Amino acid sequence: MEKVSSQVNNLIEKEFHNSEYMVLLKFEELAEEMSYTLESVMLNLGVVEYHVIETASYEDIDNELFSFLFLIDVTNCEFQKIIRAFLARHIDLEPYVMAELFIVSKDLSKYANLYDDRGMDFIELEK
Repeated sequence: MEKVSSQVNNLIEKEFHNSEYMVLLKFEELAEEMSYTLESVMLNLGVVEYHVIETASYEDIDNELFSFLFLIDVTNCEFQKIIRAFLARHIDLEPYVMAELFIVSKDLSKYANLYDDRGMDFIELEK
């Protein structure tokens, strides 16, 4: 798992040209409120150094779900823990996080969608 998460980090560094980036976590629930807090999720992952930049939520009427978004600034070490936890959910390793993971450049020019242990999309946004 460490090798895979390290490879993911190297790809992100390469595609983002070593620029700074943030993490966007998207949690989905059946209820209008999250069944756990972001703080409890981060503590479970061992992530202690992070800063929440922005939060949002919306209702997906078609899928009858509520989505909760957290844009987070983390150190590279903490970023590694989040990547590992995201990938771990697909192979039942602890700790894991049940959320969608997006990596967003701080200048908002590109983002990556790490969708599972098989792939990642890089999207460059027009300015």
